[in-house]
Amino acid sequence: MRHAHGTLFIGRTARHKGIRTYLSVFTIVCGTDFLVMIPIEAGRTDRMRIVQAYSDFSRGQFNKRVIMRILSRLSVAVSYPLMTLLLVMGVFILIGILALRGTRATTSDLMIRLTDQATERMRQYVLSTLHTPIRIGDFNAELVREGGMSIESSDDLSSQVPFLVSQLQAWRGVSAILISNQDDNGFWVERTPGGDLRLYEFFQEHEGYCVEWALDDLGRKLPGELSRFEYDPTQRPWYRAAIDSDDGVGWTPIYAWANSQEEGIVGSGRSVRLDSADGDLVGVIDVGFTVNDLSRELEGIKISPNGRVLIMDSAGMLVAANGIREADATTSGILASDSVDFEISGAVQALAGPDSFYDEHGFHHATFTGDDGEIYQVDSELLKQADGPDWTLVTILPESDVLAGVNVVQGRLIYASLVVLLFSAFVAILLARWITIPIVSLKRSAFGIASGNLDERFSSRGGLEFTQLSDALERMTRGLRERLDMRTALEVAMEVQQNLLPQKAPSSSSLDIAGFSVYSDETGGDYFDYPMLSDGTGDTNDESVTIAIGDVTGHGIGAALIMCAARTALRTCLLPDGSLGTLLRDVNTSLYGDVPNGRFMTMLMLRLAPDGSHMDWASAGHDPPIVYSPRLGTFNEPSGGGVPLAVLSDEPFEQYEMRLPEGDEIIFTATDGVWETANSDHELFGKERLMDVIRESSALTSEEIIQRVIEALDEFRGSTRPADDVTMVVIKRLP
Repeated sequence: MRHAHGTLFIGRTARHKGIRTYLSVFTIVCGTDFLVMIPIEAGRTDRMRIVQAYSDFSRGQFNKRVIMRILSRLSVAVSYPLMTLLLVMGVFILIGILALRGTRATTSDLMIRLTDQATERMRQYVLSTLHTPIRIGDFNAELVREGGMSIESSDDLSSQVPFLVSQLQAWRGVSAILISNQDDNGFWVERTPGGDLRLYEFFQEHEGYCVEWALDDLGRKLPGELSRFEYDPTQRPWYRAAIDSDDGVGWTPIYAWANSQEEGIVGSGRSVRLDSADGDLVGVIDVGFTVNDLSRELEGIKISPNGRVLIMDSAGMLVAANGIREADATTSGILASDSVDFEISGAVQALAGPDSFYDEHGFHHATFTGDDGEIYQVDSELLKQADGPDWTLVTILPESDVLAGVNVVQGRLIYASLVVLLFSAFVAILLARWITIPIVSLKRSAFGIASGNLDERFSSRGGLEFTQLSDALERMTRGLRERLDMRTALEVAMEVQQNLLPQKAPSSSSLDIAGFSVYSDETGGDYFDYPMLSDGTGDTNDESVTIAIGDVTGHGIGAALIMCAARTALRTCLLPDGSLGTLLRDVNTSLYGDVPNGRFMTMLMLRLAPDGSHMDWASAGHDPPIVYSPRLGTFNEPSGGGVPLAVLSDEPFEQYEMRLPEGDEIIFTATDGVWETANSDHELFGKERLMDVIRESSALTSEEIIQRVIEALDEFRGSTRPADDVTMVVIKRLP
C-alpha cells in the first residue's frame, strides 16, 4: 500500500486456517524529516488493527498540533514538487473521471434536456405546418363573409373550383380543400398520392351520391366522370367538427377520406362553420391534409442522425411520422402502438409503461431497448395550442446519437488534460532539479535497491531530515534482504502454478466457455481445468466437455502443493465416459493419506454434452453450479454432493444429471471466494448479488460475464486485491 506520506509492507505465511498465522508487518512512514518502523507478529485481528491504523494515518486523521509541526519542518525543496504533482494528478484524475465515466445522474439529466429540446423543436415545426390550414381556412371564410366568394348555389360552388385548385397547388402541405353551403351542396378538390388533381361534387341533383372528376392543372374538369359513390355530408367528420364546435372551429380526428381509390386515404383537417348575422348556417370550409403528406413534411425535421418524430391523436391513432414505412401511414389509420415499425410501437408502449415519468417542465419521458440492444430515449409533449388538434408529439432518440457528441467532448477533455498533465509534470521536473545533492544521492541509492542491488548504501550527507531518512532506509534495506529469498521462491512457485492452469478454453460451436483464477497471495489453492481425452487441440464439437473446479483450504505454498497433487490425480484417473462420482472417489483415494490432517479440498466436476442439451455433475463438498435461463428469467441451483476430498477414506460420490431444455442456459460455477467476498463493513457479497450480475450481463459472452463479476467484486470490496482466492468458470450455450 502506497501513500504520499509513506508505505505499508505486509507479508504472511499460513499453514492452515484456524491454526497459527505468522504476520510480519513492516511499516515505514517516510516524510522529509521523520521515519517510523514497526515490526509486528500478530494474528488476523491485530493485522486488521494495524491496517486500520495505517488507513487512519493515510487519511490524515492527525491532531492539528502534530500536523502543524510536521508542515513547519518540511523542506521547500520537497514540498514544492510534491504539492505540484499532487495538484496536477488531482486535477487530472478529476477531469478523467468526469470525461470518461461521468455520473448516472448527469447523463440522465443530459438525455432529458436534449430530448426536451428536440420535442419542443418538433412542436414549433408542427405548429408552423398546421398554420397553413388555419390561414387558408380563415382566408376563404373571410371571403365568403365579405361576399368575395359566392357559394349559395351549385353553379356558384363550381365556379370556385379553379380558385381552390390554385390554393392547393400553392401550398404543398395541404392535401384537400372543401366547401359546402347551407343546402349541404358542396365539393372538395384533392391532390392524390400520385400528384393528380381530383374534384369530388356532392350536389342535391346527384341524389345522395358523390361524383369524382379528374382536373387539369388549371382546375378544369376533364371529360367523363371517374366514379360515384354514396355520400352523406352531414355524417362526415369534417361536418360534425364544424357543427358541434362551440366557436365554429374544430379539428377532425384521423379518419378515412371518401373516394373511389382501392387503397383509401387517411387524414385530418380543420373545419370552419360559416354563420349569417342571424346565426343561420351559411356553409362549412374544411382544409385537410393526409397523414402521408404530414409525414413527408416531418421528414424535414432532423433531430439527430437516426432520430424519429411522430404524432398521434388523443385516441392513440398514428397521425404522422418521419422515416415511416408507407404501408404504416396509409389506408386505415392504425393505432401507433400496433405499428409494425418497432421504434414507433416500442416508444408508445414505453410511454404507457410503469417506468415512464414527467419532468418538471411537463415532458413525458420513457426508455426502451431495441432488438439490437440500442437504448432509445422517448419524449412526448401535447401540442398545446388553443386552435389546434388534440395531438401528442413524440421524439425517439437513440442514445448512441445523443452520446456521440458527449464522446467527442470527452475525447477533447482527455487530450486537454494530458497536455496540462505533461506541461505540469515538466514544470515539476524542473523544480525537482533544484533539490539538493543529498536528495539526489538518496534517490540514486533507492533506485539501486529497486533494481535488486540490496548492497547499496545510503549517504547521510545533508541536514537532520536527510540523516534520519538515510538511517531509516538503511534499516529498511536490511529487512528487505531477509525477505528477498522468500519472495524469489514464491515467484517461482507462482509461475509454476499458473502454468498448471489451462491457457485456453475448449472450442465449440455450441458452447462458449471461459475460466478465470486469481490468488490472494503469490500462490493459492484454487484450481480449474478442462481435462480432455482428445488430441489436445481444444476442438470439442464432436465430444463432451469436462470441467473441473476446486478449492483447497488455506492459501500459500501448502495449498498450492495440494492443488497440484489433485490435478495430477484427476488427470490420471479420468476415463472416457466414466462416472464423475467414480472419478471423485478415485481422486479422494489418491489424496487421502497424503494431505495433512485439517487440510482438505472441495471439487466440482461437470460434463456437458457436445450440443449442451444436458449436463452430468458430481460434487465433493463444493457448491453446485448455478444455471440461469435468460428466456425464463430463472435461476436453478441443484442440490446434491458429498464430503470434501481427503476427509474420509473410501467415500462414495454420486453423479447427477441435469437437462438443459431452453437452449440459452448460462452455467456459472466458482469457488467460495466469489460470494464470500466481504466489504469494509464485513458484509458478504452473497449469491443474490452474483445472480443479479449474471442476469444483467446474460447477453454478453462468457469472458465478458466473468469480467462483469470481477468488476462487481472489486467495487463491492473497495479494492482490486481479494482477501481469498477467486476462481470461476462460465459456460454459455450458443444458439
